[in-house]
Amino acid sequence: LECINEAINKPIPTVVDFSDVHEYNLDELDGCRFGLADMDKVLMRLFSGSLTVLFAKPSAGKTSLINSLTAECLNDGKSAFLYSQELSNALTSNWLLYSLAGRRNINSFVSKEGAPYYRVTPDARKEILKYYRNQLFLYRDGESIDIDDILKTAEVCVRRQGVSLVVLDNLTCISCKGCESDLMRQTEIVRKCVNFALTFNVAVILAAHSRKTNEALSMDDVAGSSNIPNLAGRVIGME
Repeated sequence: LECINEAINKPIPTVVDFSDVHEYNLDELDGCRFGLADMDKVLMRLFSGSLTVLFAKPSAGKTSLINSLTAECLNDGKSAFLYSQELSNALTSNWLLYSLAGRRNINSFVSKEGAPYYRVTPDARKEILKYYRNQLFLYRDGESIDIDDILKTAEVCVRRQGVSLVVLDNLTCISCKGCESDLMRQTEIVRKCVNFALTFNVAVILAAHSRKTNEALSMDDVAGSSNIPNLAGRVIGME
């Protein structure tokens, strides 16, 4: 009789009671700063637990901005995971070194053909690589480009190294098993990224291209499926 009279309903594992949800205060949410005063003032930061889609016209400086955001994350003492298939690990590392070194630690040279080029000073390079060891992890050249394999590697970095920022550059360089069309591939990749950000409470940046247009960019100008901007927490267009 006691078991019957004092019985309570079994909790439903897939729901949470409204009254038990913690207050959502944007100012207290963790994340990574942009490091650009105007963006930090308006957007505050790249919030943990959310996906940001960054898209741009060709040669607008998308990769340079990604490098700047990654450098800012490292300067805040946080760790980052970077997937980039547009450049090799060596070229990606070189490009990031410019952002971390700053103008004072870069020397200019002229090639035999008369073309100018730049290199980080040997002393600065040595100190940078020493200082940022175990903070930035690049997805190894030649590994699978399937989204599940990439995120599996990112998960290990999050769990073992405490990675706070995951950057995927870019959408066209990522495959997704079982997708019958390119639009389905794009949608599934974005969904998996959103789920990853929520599950592991990290900030995820997914780089994408814009449609061909001579007009100012709007959210509808992300190339590909309309689900890309619809599913993302934020969409940033860069011109």
